[in-house]
Amino acid sequence: MATFVPPIGSYNSPTYYWAKDEAPFRYYRGTPKGKNIYVKPDGTVVENHDPGNAIYTYLGGHVYTNISATEVSLLQAAGYTVDA
Repeated sequence: MATFVPPIGSYNSPTYYWAKDEAPFRYYRGTPKGKNIYVKPDGTVVENHDPGNAIYTYLGGHVYTNISATEVSLLQAAGYTVDA
């Protein structure tokens, strides 16, 4: 059974609409942002932009443990790491 974990992107910087001065928040690190992976019907893989017609969707921050051989080949062809 193959396992796939979507990659983690850059960190979100904490900004708060209610803060008049961002100085108090310079001490807080941002939180990691997971990348969403979408596989379109033609086999192309898109990150963070839902094409609306995706046949496979992998949400960032989730672990997918039961993916098919077709999914594994599509993800590996797009350059993602899939654990066997």
